[in-house]
Amino acid sequence: MNSFVRWALLLPLMILLLCPIAAFAIDIQNFQTALESNGLFSLYLSDPLRMGQFCIGGLGNYAYLPLRLQKVPYKGDLDAVDRMIAGQFFAAVGLFERVDLMVGGSGNYVYGKDMDLMKKVYFQDWNLTKKNAGAAPGDLQAAVKVMILRNEPDQVGIALLPYATFPTGNPRFYMGSDVIDFGGKLIIDKRIERLNIVLNAGYFVNRKSKNDPEKPDNEIIGGLGLSYTPHKIIDIIAEIDGKSQNFHFKGTTGPSTTNPQKNFDVSGIPLEAMAGVKLFTNIGLSFTLGGGAGLPTNGVGTPMARGMAGIAYTYPRLPRTLVSREVKVVEKVVEKVVEKQVMPKPIEAEPAGPEPIIAKSYSGIIVYESHVEFPKPIKFVGDSAELTSGSQTALDELSQILLEHPTIVIQIEGHVASGGDEGFNRAMTQDRANSVRNHLKSKGVDPKRMTAIGQGSSYPIASNTTPEGRAKNTRIDIIIMEK
Repeated sequence: MNSFVRWALLLPLMILLLCPIAAFAIDIQNFQTALESNGLFSLYLSDPLRMGQFCIGGLGNYAYLPLRLQKVPYKGDLDAVDRMIAGQFFAAVGLFERVDLMVGGSGNYVYGKDMDLMKKVYFQDWNLTKKNAGAAPGDLQAAVKVMILRNEPDQVGIALLPYATFPTGNPRFYMGSDVIDFGGKLIIDKRIERLNIVLNAGYFVNRKSKNDPEKPDNEIIGGLGLSYTPHKIIDIIAEIDGKSQNFHFKGTTGPSTTNPQKNFDVSGIPLEAMAGVKLFTNIGLSFTLGGGAGLPTNGVGTPMARGMAGIAYTYPRLPRTLVSREVKVVEKVVEKVVEKQVMPKPIEAEPAGPEPIIAKSYSGIIVYESHVEFPKPIKFVGDSAELTSGSQTALDELSQILLEHPTIVIQIEGHVASGGDEGFNRAMTQDRANSVRNHLKSKGVDPKRMTAIGQGSSYPIASNTTPEGRAKNTRIDIIIMEK
C-alpha cells in the first residue's frame, strides 16, 4: 500500500471525525467489540498493527434483557427488549507505522414483549402498528488509532482513538441514531511479564437533532481489563465496561387526555463484567469465547446475561511471545556478555583472538569461550523464519562442533533492527531463534543444551539510522553459557 492510497483512505475519515453532526437515540448496543483482532473484548490495546498488516473478523453475542425501564409513570416496568442477537464485524489495516484505520458494523435481531408500548412512550406516536420483534442493522463505526508511546518494559503504552458512528442503524429497534455521532478514547496499557493491564477512557458527544428534540447528556465512557497469557496460544481476559447515562423523556397525553403522562428521566451508570479466552493459531486465525452479566447499576443497554463467540484473521499473523522472569534474568546476563564482547580478528595459523578458541570449522566458524562467530551472518528468507540454504550449511558445521564438544551449552538469540511493532519484532526474533535451535536439534544436538530467545530490537550493536547499521542489528547471536 503506497503513501497516496493510505492518505486517501485516512483524510476523508479525519474530516468526518472532526466535523460531525450529532444526534440522540436509545442504542442498546453498549457492548461494541474492539475493531481489531489484538484487543480484548471491547477494550483496545495501544499496540498498532504493522504498516500494511490487516485483520478482519466477526463476533456474535446473545444478550438477555438488555432494555428494561422500571417504574415508568403510569406504566410500571417495561421490558422493551427481552432478547437481542447481534452479529458484529470489523476490519482494520495498519496505514502507517503508528496509525491504524478501523471500520465495523453489525446486524441485529431484537424481541421485547413491551416493545410496542415503549415505542409509543419514547416516540410519542400512538398510531404505530403493534410489533414486538424485528431485525435491524446497527450504526456503522469508523476509527483511527494513533500510538503515542509503545507498551514496553520501561514505559506504559499510550494511544488515542477518535471515532465516529454513522446513521445506518434503526432507532425504532433501539439500534443507533439517525445522524452522525462522535467521540474519542484514551488508551493506556502496561505489560508486567505475562499480565497486561488495560484502561480505556473517553467521551461521547450527544447533541440535539431536529427529528428528536429530547436530548441526553453527553457520556463519559470507560473500561478496565486484564489479559493473562499462560501459553503463547491463549489469553485469559476479564474486563468491566461502563458509561454515564441520562435520558430525558417528554410526557405525552396518549390517545386520550384521561391519563396524562409525566416527564421522566432514565439515568445511571450501566456496568457490565465479562470474562473469557482468546485462542491464537500460527496461521493468523484467532478465536474468542466469553460471557458476561450486567452489574446491579441503573442504565440502558446492560443485559442480565450475555454470551459471545467470534473469529478473526490477521495477515501477517499477530505476534505471540511468552515472557517470564526466567527470560528476563537471561536477558540481563546476555546484555552483559554482549557489552563485553569484542569482535575477534580473522584467525590464521595460531589463535590470535582476544579470548581462547574452543573449536573452529574448515569454513571459518569459530567457537570462542563467550560466543560463536560465523564468517557470514545467519540469514533468513525475507521476513520469515525460514533459514537460507547457506545458513543451513553453516549450522550443519556448527552442529558437528557441538557434537564433538558435548559439554558446551548455548543460548541462541534473535535480534532485529528497531522499527515497527516491538511485540511483532520479539515474536519474529523468537521464531528465528527457534528455527536455528530446531535445525541444530535435527542434526543430533541435544535440545537441553540449547535455549532460544527473541530479543526484538532491545540490543543493537550499531546505529539504526543507516542501512549498514540496521543490517548488523538484524542478526542471530549464539552465546556460550557453559563450555
